[in-house]
Amino acid sequence: MVALLYKQKKCVTLKTKSITKEGIDVRYFVTFFWTIILGQVVGYLGSSLMSATFHFQTSFVLSIIVATVIVVFSEVGTAGQTDTQAK
Repeated sequence: MVALLYKQKKCVTLKTKSITKEGIDVRYFVTFFWTIILGQVVGYLGSSLMSATFHFQTSFVLSIIVATVIVVFSEVGTAGQTDTQAK
């Protein structure tokens, strides 16, 4: 699609932040959502490989902790940069 717009010589600007009307930053929601999903998959596969019982709550809590660490590191890493420098 970008190549098609480039051929038509239309100006396309992509924003790095997308905020909904309620003020919730969508990238945080997406980070938490996919970290929970992938954490559950890793927890299930790990328990199957070790012939242990899968515990949803443990995998969920660990996924939330990992997602929080990812969000904090991303904010600390881009704290002094403007939107154009963060790309």
